[in-house]
Amino acid sequence: MGLLAWAGRPARAQTAKLSADAREIFAGLPFVLSVEAEDFDPEPTPTVARPEIPGCTVTELGMTPNVSSMVFSINGHQSERRTVTYVYRYRVVAPAPGEYKVKALAVTQGSKRATTQAVTFNAQSAPSSQDMRIGLVLPTRPVWLGETVDVWLDWYLRRDPSQQSISVPLFDATDWVEIRPPKGEHQQTLPFSAGASQINLPYTREPTTLDGIDYTRFRFPARLTPRKAGTLAIPPAKVVARLKMGLGRDGFGFPVPQTSLFTGEDEARTLEIRALPLKDRPPSFANAVGAAFAIEARADRTVVRVGDPIEIDVRIRSSANLDGLILPALDAPGGLPADKFSVPEQAPTGELISDGENGLKEKSFR
Repeated sequence: MGLLAWAGRPARAQTAKLSADAREIFAGLPFVLSVEAEDFDPEPTPTVARPEIPGCTVTELGMTPNVSSMVFSINGHQSERRTVTYVYRYRVVAPAPGEYKVKALAVTQGSKRATTQAVTFNAQSAPSSQDMRIGLVLPTRPVWLGETVDVWLDWYLRRDPSQQSISVPLFDATDWVEIRPPKGEHQQTLPFSAGASQINLPYTREPTTLDGIDYTRFRFPARLTPRKAGTLAIPPAKVVARLKMGLGRDGFGFPVPQTSLFTGEDEARTLEIRALPLKDRPPSFANAVGAAFAIEARADRTVVRVGDPIEIDVRIRSSANLDGLILPALDAPGGLPADKFSVPEQAPTGELISDGENGLKEKSFR
């Protein structure tokens, strides 16, 4: 279908309309539905009814106000006209191909009111192709609550894509997990929806083989930290894109690329998130989650006088990610006795170090 744009009947001077950011809407892939309200006062913020679209998932993305002014001069007399536009954005996902109805939405501000029209849209499906595949890579083991692990989204291509739209339901499960880009500066990134916000993930590109077929793989790494324990059911990741299928001729006889629309879909997955055990947990527990840790402490000197400061370097090594690791209080049980040492009230934040040995990571606290 074409770009959605419907204007409702204004109440007094106010108007409200709906618009969509996609010219074509596909089942399983999100699009942004916007409610634009014009000619309302700058304050207070108008209220708008949440879109009700039976069967669809609707996520609020927030509101953006826009105030513009124009100055007119007629017969030497100047006048100013101020236009206030409020834009309310919602991300919508239709679960299956078919027709969906958006009920009329009312925007109100005191006695001022405007209403959009009720409209319908059609969610399409696109054929799949071996020329494009997508897959989410998760840990093969259960993960612990609070543990940070690496995940990847792999996009496999045999033809040049354009106008792609990618949906990763795992990234939208913000009640369950926190998704972040890997640390460091990255020159090439692609934006992904993550709940009501957006994350920009870097990517690498390399040739690879999948099921005996040669592809170019685009890998998008991310860091995942579970927020709550349980079994997270993850719907399939999906992509829709136009793939270059060859060359044709325009009206003047010049060669132009020919494209066709295809979809790629991963399989549904689950992620088991385990709560940290409470039994025998030491009082100084400080968010260290993993299979094995090595701890080393060094003092800058071993002979001191009473009252002299001592600098201590505590280093922790593990094959687990150490991003969320914090240092327990130095005077916690098992640490420095409080009757003999005074310690800073706030522990150092630590510095991540990679020593490159057997894939171990190291974090230093000074």
